[in-house]
Amino acid sequence: MHAGPKVRGAKTKDQYHHGDLRKALVEAAVAMADGEGIDAITTRALARKLGVSHAAPGRHFPDRTALLAEVAAAAYERFARVLKNAAHGERGPAALSAMGRAYVRFGLDHPALLHLMFSRQLGDLDPWPSALAESGRRAYRALQGGVRAALGARASEEKVGLGSFISWSLVHGAVLLYLEGGVCHSQPVKGRKQAFLALADAAVDAATRTVMDL
Repeated sequence: MHAGPKVRGAKTKDQYHHGDLRKALVEAAVAMADGEGIDAITTRALARKLGVSHAAPGRHFPDRTALLAEVAAAAYERFARVLKNAAHGERGPAALSAMGRAYVRFGLDHPALLHLMFSRQLGDLDPWPSALAESGRRAYRALQGGVRAALGARASEEKVGLGSFISWSLVHGAVLLYLEGGVCHSQPVKGRKQAFLALADAAVDAATRTVMDL
């Protein structure tokens, strides 16, 4: 029987270099989380998706938690870029508000990744894997940069810390209220997301004003 043409660009299990497979596993797992949810991510499913042996992922990730930590690290990297890109070209408090709006939309567009990034399963790891710790710090530094921009010359470390906590708590809480159904079901079905985004944007601007008054 004719096997048919090979897909151009597809890799067989013998074509991955050591580092390539690790990267490919993480990228495939991120895409799987976005499309199917975190529960869909298994080393066996990823092996099938990439066309490698079922044992191959285990050479890079000793268990599922190690794999999920790398997925969360990649998600934090994407998240940090989203925040920085949102603030690019903005000045003063507008930069912080732009970050807050971007945070909300990231959460609504990538709920599985957001849940994983802040999951208890990974939060309880001690110590945190280095890639996850560093990517998380980069995302937090981006938020701190927005708070410093809002505070201007008054940006002491104490105020930046408090302002970051206020902003983070409000925006993250708003996203979870929508994702978990608290706010979602208080809005009419038609136009529900748009109504929430308008409400969240107003809350983000209010949080920015609160930070400016510190």
